[in-house]
Order: sequence, then C-alpha cells, then structure tokens
Amino acid sequence: MKITKRQLRKLIESYNSMSPAGHSLANSIKRKFVKLYPDAKVGIDGRGGWITVNGEKAINMSQASGGPMTDEEMIEKMHVVYAGKQVDTDVPTSSSRMYTFREGKMKITKRQLRKIIRESLLKEDRVLNLIRDEVSDVVKKDPLISNYIGWNEPNVVLAPYGTPGKIEVQLSNPELVPPERDMAMAAARFKRDLERLNPGYTFDIELDMYSAKDSQTLPEEDPDGFYRSSSASASVSYNITVNEPER
Repeated sequence: MKITKRQLRKLIESYNSMSPAGHSLANSIKRKFVKLYPDAKVGIDGRGGWITVNGEKAINMSQASGGPMTDEEMIEKMHVVYAGKQVDTDVPTSSSRMYTFREGKMKITKRQLRKIIRESLLKEDRVLNLIRDEVSDVVKKDPLISNYIGWNEPNVVLAPYGTPGKIEVQLSNPELVPPERDMAMAAARFKRDLERLNPGYTFDIELDMYSAKDSQTLPEEDPDGFYRSSSASASVSYNITVNEPER
C-alpha cells in the first residue's frame, strides 16, 4: 500500500483533532480556568487537539480524554503554563517543605492551588444542582404543562455554564395533548420564571423535539373485567443553557 505525504499528514491531523465530546470538554475547562484567571488568554486548537494558555500548548486533549484526567488536573496543568514556570521542589527545611508556584510576587502552594480549584468547581456544581431543582418545579407548575404531566417528573440534566443541557417531559391526556406550537411558547415562560428566581443568571431555552401520539383506544382491566379507554401522549425535550453569571 502506497501513501502520499499529503495523505499521511491528513491521517495525523485526523488522529490529533478533537472529537465533539473532546471539544465540549475543552470549552468547559476553558470557562472554569478563565473564571479563576480572567486575564488569561485561553485558546482551543480543535485541529491540533490542544488547549493553549497565552499562546502556549497546555493540554493535549487526546491524552486528557484517554487518561482520563480530572477537571482539577487539567486546570492545574494550565496554571503551570500560565504561571510561566514549572512546579519547583523547594529544599525541605524548617521553614520550607512545600511545592510552590511563583507568579510575580505571589507564592502559592500546590495544595492551596488545588483547594482553590476544587472550591470553584464545587461551587458551580452546587449552584447547578439548586437550579436543576428549580427547573423541575418551574416546568411542573407551568400553566399549560401542569394539565398534562400528571405524576410524571421532568428529567432535567444541566451542563456546565454555557453548555446546552436537556429538559425532557412526558405528557398524557385521555383525549388530546397540546400542539407543538404551544409547547415551543412554554420555553419563554420557563426562561422568565427561572431568571426571576435567579437574579444575575440568564438562560437560553428552546424546544428541541416534540413527538405526539393521537388518542388511542386501549383495553384496561378493572375489578369487574375489561373496559376500554382512550389516551393521547407526547414526548417533549428542550435545550437549556445556564449562562455564566455576571460578576
């Protein structure tokens, strides 16, 4: 089998390039790092498969995804590039027994850096967990959906700030379910109610999928035997993005 240099170059580029999942992870890590260091210039080289910090390669996403590396580990590697120096091991003495980063006049231990990163990540997770519960309540109490959701619970999956998540709802009614147009309009009400409950936060919500089944006659059993009833149903999903709050 013969292969040209151009074909070989394309194969290498294809191997190194980021998958959609890798690109989504890179964007999530970028947002978290910039939140810690607002003046950092973080780039994503999708073709080469790198996250860069201030123009320098920091994380090879193929290795990070294959490892896999935790968010904390990736942010720590980015900090090393951002600080401009690798972590140095101080000679253990009575006054110095730690790994340090040197950033101008600032001196921070590796343990302190990990604590800062961990607290930042945990804070976002806690906020998203609270918002997820509010999303579920807002959907269940919507003046339209509340008539059709019954005992079903919305399935709400929120992604990190700026990344689309999902709201999935199952509707049913003996005769009919709302038309797609009305379900699309409900997204604006979700957005309004959530932004009122969460000052400083903004949300992007839109209908993603609507699949309805017309009323069908179904046999059901009661103590006296079988009887027939009708039922209509619909599956609905929305894309929901929680945007980074303004500081």
